[in-house]
Amino acid sequence: MQFSVKRYIIDLLIVLGLSALGGFLIGFFGAFTSIDDEIKMMLIALSNLISILIGFWIVGCINKTGELSRFKYLAYVMIGVWLFGLVNVALFDFSISQWMASGVAIIILGILGGGLSFLTCKAVENQEENTQQ
Repeated sequence: MQFSVKRYIIDLLIVLGLSALGGFLIGFFGAFTSIDDEIKMMLIALSNLISILIGFWIVGCINKTGELSRFKYLAYVMIGVWLFGLVNVALFDFSISQWMASGVAIIILGILGGGLSFLTCKAVENQEENTQQ
């Protein structure tokens, strides 16, 4: 599998965009309700977990290579998502230890999303076939 920077950036944007969208929607609708702030934050966290899982699932389906190649690529995407989390440290009230711990959640979600992609998307073993799609 040949590494494409353009494809990588698009895949990062898919995962990060879904995460941001999920958090935004919960925060937006939560602003019009009388739910406690603590519950809103838990709902935003849950939404982010689900959104990131779906993002890795989509990226795994887009990358229709075999098992080893798909998970190797997803590992690169996981690293990119984790490194992007430094924005939370720089701009929001996120500690370095929270950011480092978020890596565990990202790994778990990436593996689950990649696994779901194998259950729902047929792998293409022929590399020429994969690049033409």
